[in-house]
Amino acid sequence: MSNVVTRLAFAAALAVLAPVAAQAAVTLNCATGATRVVIAPGDYPRFALPANAGFATIPGMATAIKQGAKSCVIVYFSMGVVSSSAVQVRAVLDNVAGDPSAIHVFNSGGVPAAEMTSFIFKSVALGTHKIDIQYSSTGTVEFGDLHMIVNYAP
Repeated sequence: MSNVVTRLAFAAALAVLAPVAAQAAVTLNCATGATRVVIAPGDYPRFALPANAGFATIPGMATAIKQGAKSCVIVYFSMGVVSSSAVQVRAVLDNVAGDPSAIHVFNSGGVPAAEMTSFIFKSVALGTHKIDIQYSSTGTVEFGDLHMIVNYAP
């Protein structure tokens, strides 16, 4: 009998998801060929930052790239985070937020929760650009194991 229930549950899930699956995918052609990797200093694997109502750059999470052709830039970011309050993280290129504009992170277990996300800047002009990972929080937040990987046009 449980096999029948499982099949019915699966069929119900497909029926709910079918309208979502039918939507057309958005394709973005990016000419990326260069990669820059930024890792937070190993001497500080976990550090606390104070509440910040606006956005501020996470220490060690800034870099510059030289975009060689007009194309997109993709920023991948991973972190361990501990906080008893709401935290938002975003990537900015020349002080303009990427897509998505920010992600929400919340962890109150006392052990760093692994989080990973990506941000896309759809049309970046030639030249040198600064990229920062920023945070905003309503309380103290601990970050650790920070990595940023940037794909861009060489």
